[in-house]
Amino acid sequence: MKKQRLLLLLGGWVLVSGCATVTVDEEFSQVSQEALSRTGETVAWEQTPEDVAWTQETVQQLLQDGLTREEAVRLALINNRQLQVQFEMLGMAKADLIQAGLYTNPRLGSLIRFPGGMPGAVINTESDVLFLVSDLWNVPLRRNLATVEVLRTTNLIVQEILEAAANARNAFDEVLLQQALYAFVMENVSLFEATLEQVQIRFESGLVNQLDIFLAQNVLYESQLELASVKAQLKRARAQLLGTLGLDPLLSEDVPIQGNLEDIPHRDISLDQAWTFAQDQRVDLALTRLQITQSQRLLSLQKAKIFGDVGLGGNYTRSLGKVDNPGLVIALEIPVLNQNQGGIARAEFQVRQAEKRMVATEFAAKLELKRLLAELNYHDTHVELFRKNMLVVQEQAENYVKQFYASMQFNSIYLIQARQRNLNARRGYLHALRQYRLTESALQVALGGEAEKKMANGSAFLIHH
Repeated sequence: MKKQRLLLLLGGWVLVSGCATVTVDEEFSQVSQEALSRTGETVAWEQTPEDVAWTQETVQQLLQDGLTREEAVRLALINNRQLQVQFEMLGMAKADLIQAGLYTNPRLGSLIRFPGGMPGAVINTESDVLFLVSDLWNVPLRRNLATVEVLRTTNLIVQEILEAAANARNAFDEVLLQQALYAFVMENVSLFEATLEQVQIRFESGLVNQLDIFLAQNVLYESQLELASVKAQLKRARAQLLGTLGLDPLLSEDVPIQGNLEDIPHRDISLDQAWTFAQDQRVDLALTRLQITQSQRLLSLQKAKIFGDVGLGGNYTRSLGKVDNPGLVIALEIPVLNQNQGGIARAEFQVRQAEKRMVATEFAAKLELKRLLAELNYHDTHVELFRKNMLVVQEQAENYVKQFYASMQFNSIYLIQARQRNLNARRGYLHALRQYRLTESALQVALGGEAEKKMANGSAFLIHH
């Protein structure tokens, strides 16, 4: 009867322990919320055929009437193959957490002694069951350690999301740049074709010489070469964008890209504001803080291993026809030779290393923010100088030359030079816009997301268009 009770107890233990399942809804919900707050867009994890179908349908909807910059980011986050790989890591980390919280199965042993021919010898049986009571303090420590790993994985995924969004913005802006350059160079070709025709007319009238013809032809041919180069760069930029968005380049070459490089946000932000925001939002800082916590919990686990595994259970002995003899079993490792000194010492070094890495990471983050803010200010100034000064002056200079060229007071050389300076200024303006947007996108990653949240002191970043 006692043995039956023991078997029923063990069977119930197995049923209860086997109920542990792995669900990651809460963890992925946190990832989705972080993605939304940091990028303005959500993410999708393809776990079922229905999820895949939803992604494909959403992609097609986004592509129906062309792509804006915001739609490109949205598409990249739901259709990014690398993000799907990272989401599976979240499930693996949660599974490790579940496993870390499971207690060691009890061990059941049985010994049967048969008569050896001695007079009066009978069959003797001995059974024992042993539970690891050391799990009572080791399992919580392991679970705490695994919980930190889930948080670390979550932060790594958030960083991947930030980088995926930045890559989508940058690839989209590169297409905008190449489209603008292509339209710009096309205009150049038409302009210099008209100039060559005017010079030829004047040449036939004896107003200019052969050198003017050669100069006009040379400028036209240079612009045609540039047009071929920009056309190839535009194709490469489109292919890069499609790859970044997870789209098939063979099926999506004609996706219209909508937007304007001049539609850029301008940030009025100080270094102190940026650092206040980054301290709370930057993923690398969060990871280093988690590493400190993880190292401290690992140290606690190593200290708990001094006594090794501690077992406690019962023993039951019975001889045929004789009285049962129950007893208590204790299994304890005596820490005389091995007190886990190496494991404890290594964990202590890891704690110190994590604390020093935190200081180094903060220092590097401050340097990065200072550099990016300086670059952003430079590019903003550069853009404004082109917009308010260079473009205006070069346009005025070209119009001035046109007036005297029409009255035949200037020859074609002056006209061509004026147009080249004007076109070079416009080209420089487009590249300055592109550099501003690249730096602004990098700053978003360095801050840990969109800097539109309230600061700890109640102030907010001023962002205007």
